[in-house]
Amino acid sequence: MTVRTYSTPDAFKQALEQRLRTTTPSAAAMVRKRQFVVFDRFLARVVTAFGDAVTLKGGLVSSFASSAPELRKTWTCEWARAGSVWSGNPLAATLRVMSAEHERERPRLSDAASRAFWSGAAFAERFFMGLDEVHQALRRLTLALEGDGIPYAIAGAMALNAHGYRRVTTDVDVLLTREGLAQFKAKHLGLGWVERFPGSKGMRDTEGGVQIDILIAGEYPGDGLPKPVAFPSPDVAVRGDGFRVLSIKDLIELKLASGLSNPDRLKDLADVQELVRHAQVPLELGEQLDETVRPKFVEIWNATRRSLVDEG
Repeated sequence: MTVRTYSTPDAFKQALEQRLRTTTPSAAAMVRKRQFVVFDRFLARVVTAFGDAVTLKGGLVSSFASSAPELRKTWTCEWARAGSVWSGNPLAATLRVMSAEHERERPRLSDAASRAFWSGAAFAERFFMGLDEVHQALRRLTLALEGDGIPYAIAGAMALNAHGYRRVTTDVDVLLTREGLAQFKAKHLGLGWVERFPGSKGMRDTEGGVQIDILIAGEYPGDGLPKPVAFPSPDVAVRGDGFRVLSIKDLIELKLASGLSNPDRLKDLADVQELVRHAQVPLELGEQLDETVRPKFVEIWNATRRSLVDEG
């Protein structure tokens, strides 16, 4: 990693702002990146000032403490510190008083779990700056597909990001036809990509070690069994700046079908909820969805809008 020094705080701020602008595709993404930078610096100051006297709680723990950085986005956390109460910080954090006895008896994470925490935080920072291995693998993949004229559509978590829900992921999901996959493999296997195992649909980007998950048009989401909702032709993709991505309608429909048919894919339903929340998806979108998933969309939409009203 290159270490840079700056003569003044203002010079650092200007350089950081320029980096954010050059790596951010939209104003909404810029806001998210600024939030993450603020949090990162805030967390560093808290650790420097209080050390072990501070306990991190809430969704952030499950995000960062995982040994595999399959992280979910959250901007709200809770802090517990012995001997004081502190509220009103920029992250809407809350503090509770802890007794000295409780502090001494509190279990400690293993060294491996602590390393995983900081590794996860560093990965998430690079991800939201667009400087991580996953973004680099996505750029290499889309560049090759565009150059070869192979129809494709980015799906999964990277598509969620494109539509306004900022979530960390460790892989790239791409929708192809069976013919498109064969064409890509014939040209590129061994030249930047390898199969995860002989004959597998999925591949691995050899430069960054990132997993490339392949979705095949005509196959079925979730449990893989035939259902009214199938993976569409990649020709339905909407074009972005140097990439093609599933529309928000197709993405929601597929995730609903997946989450409803496979108990191991409940996070797909959570992704729909976060899309409704962050992309301000209208209820009227449900009219475009297959009737087998429409009731679940309406249920999620109503629950999400109620929670937004409660939050003010």
